[in-house]
Amino acid sequence: MNLRQGKNNDCQRKKNYISITIIPPNKSFKCFTFRTLGS
Repeated sequence: MNLRQGKNNDCQRKKNYISITIIPPNKSFKCFTFRTLGS
């Protein structure tokens, strides 16, 4: 499974990806995209 960090809008734009946006208390979000297998 590929894990990469990218911009928030970059994550949400991709099809066949699971996007996870993590916003910690310091408001500095991290967005991770997982490429789904078999899609």
